Amino acid sequence: MSKPFRQFLRYAGSVQGDEAYTGPKRAEIYLTNKCNLDCIACWTFSPLLRGTNQLEPVEIPWEKAEQLIRDLAKGGCEEVLFVGGGEPMIYPKIMEALELVKGLGMSAFVTTNMTPVTPKRVRRMVEIGVDRLYLSLWAASPEVYDETHPNVTGEEFLKIDSILREFDKIKRETGKTKPEIIIHNVIFNQNFHEVRAMVDYALETNVSAVQFTVSYTLSDRTDVLLMDEDQRAEVLKQLDGIPAEIYQKEGIHGPGSFLWEIDIFRSRVEGEEATEGRYDTPLLDTMPCMIGWFFTVIRANGDVIPCCKGQNKPMGNIHTDTFEEIWYNSKYNVFREKAKDLPKSDPYFADIDCHKMCDNVGQLRTIDKYMTKLRPLEKPTTLAIPVIKRFADHR
Repeated sequence: MSKPFRQFLRYAGSVQGDEAYTGPKRAEIYLTNKCNLDCIACWTFSPLLRGTNQLEPVEIPWEKAEQLIRDLAKGGCEEVLFVGGGEPMIYPKIMEALELVKGLGMSAFVTTNMTPVTPKRVRRMVEIGVDRLYLSLWAASPEVYDETHPNVTGEEFLKIDSILREFDKIKRETGKTKPEIIIHNVIFNQNFHEVRAMVDYALETNVSAVQFTVSYTLSDRTDVLLMDEDQRAEVLKQLDGIPAEIYQKEGIHGPGSFLWEIDIFRSRVEGEEATEGRYDTPLLDTMPCMIGWFFTVIRANGDVIPCCKGQNKPMGNIHTDTFEEIWYNSKYNVFREKAKDLPKSDPYFADIDCHKMCDNVGQLRTIDKYMTKLRPLEKPTTLAIPVIKRFADHR
């Protein structure tokens, strides 16, 4: 079944209202929830959370992970991102997982702090054709890296810097363009002053893009990291000082995408509730949520959740059911229907707290643009649902 037709089936499911007719376009897999760092703004391992974090260290057994990846490919998934509450690159079989994803014809992405990446792994990832690395860095200097990563020193920043340059070197030597590297920076009151320096560092290291977001904070714990009004004003001043040619620079999605999703970051910094750590009410109230047809997350404990912040609303668990059984079950269908039709202030979403901060906003915007293009087909698609079901993966 072709990718365009699968994408149309996702659209048709959203038109129908609650059913899925093919698998997700992207799956995020948390192979492990173990981590070697304790980043200060992390909502899992920050030292500010000591005494409250009862997360049991677990990982998906390789045999289960391998079957999951194969099931996702069979169901039409196109992209697998290894990410999660831990560091994917410390998972014992991470290189095998990347090779399997690529061997099954899917795009392979990894979110990493880069500290476990060696020069040997750099070369192997280039050889495999890993498509993209999201580097969670949060600094443009050893000093700020040291301040924001309590259990290591600024020396770690220099090691990461050498790996970035090794990627650039190996890609130049081999004539390959992948993996694309996107530096991802979470901004809060310990690193806000380096936003412009982070842009300059991304340019210097020849990465494909740089992305910013604000810190997701927890009450009476990590909310001490929230930026005040003066600090947010300083961030906006730095953004305004970035030359126009950098805003227009070629990035991962063509011209103007080097500063990836910079408009979303700006809207969060400017938000009326930003000082309280609530950012996404204006964004989410302007578009329906179709994430349930295009995206899924599988956590290290096996829970399948419908979005990045949906850990308290699992749809099922791969240790008791197959991914396919979970993806097409009635609980997932309820989520799809409610996410599409209800305001995110509805009690159903209290466990997710969408308005505080939605990590899927960028994807939702992309999906909304796609759906808008197909809107003229909505009526004929509705009429054709009985026929479409005959061609769907799920009978």
